[in-house]
Amino acid sequence: SYYNPYAVSYAGATGIWQFMTNSMGSRLTKNTWYDDRRDPWKSTDAAVAKLAGNYSYFGDWAIAIAAYNCGVGAMNKVVKKNKDKDFWYLAENKLLPAQSVEYVPKLLAIADLIENAEYYGVTDIAEAAALADLEQVDAFDYLKTSKMYSLEQIASVTGQDGSLVRQLNPSLLRSCTPARQEFSVRLPAGTLTEELTEEKVNEALAALGTPADAIVYTVKEGDTLWGISRRYSLSVKDICDANDILEKSILSIRQKLIIPIFD
Repeated sequence: SYYNPYAVSYAGATGIWQFMTNSMGSRLTKNTWYDDRRDPWKSTDAAVAKLAGNYSYFGDWAIAIAAYNCGVGAMNKVVKKNKDKDFWYLAENKLLPAQSVEYVPKLLAIADLIENAEYYGVTDIAEAAALADLEQVDAFDYLKTSKMYSLEQIASVTGQDGSLVRQLNPSLLRSCTPARQEFSVRLPAGTLTEELTEEKVNEALAALGTPADAIVYTVKEGDTLWGISRRYSLSVKDICDANDILEKSILSIRQKLIIPIFD
């Protein structure tokens, strides 16, 4: 994934930890509005928990890491047929998928580079690791919303840079918070204060004329942004803002669009 939260593999694995939909478990959620697999913080917690669970099950870190790639079920079948054999035996005898065989040494090599960056002369990694050690974990404020607000609106009301707010909330698929659902927007630490409380921010957002609700529309043959906007008494800009697309965008059949509904 190259640490790209928006990375999607040919098989549909998503985010920096490349979770498939069927491997998300109870820790991650994906719906019309957001995909937690794209959230580096939530997906990292889920990945660590998954790896820890694999290790608890297999009792071997190399096998646990390989199982993260090929799946616990597939690994379990191989292990049962080859009792008391370690990962390296399974790899050398071609008993595992090639991708899983490569996955383990690659991860171990990266870990070694980070842990011993000065020894290898990788000064930029050493500097980054030193900075990371000084950073406070989860130094953020969280704004709870239950209505549909654009990230640009939230940035404007809270006095933050719009691109930074987007960067901190990559799970949102349409650059807006869900309608009729609670969502915690991640903001830089110190954004919310005694003067600028969560309640005051939500009051200011509500006063901007934001949508009271929204529906999900599936694009059909012959649809255009102009035609859809007329159908729902909206402007093309309203639809584009809600879906983070350009007014000249070409629609695809079966594409999902958020249609904002104003009071």
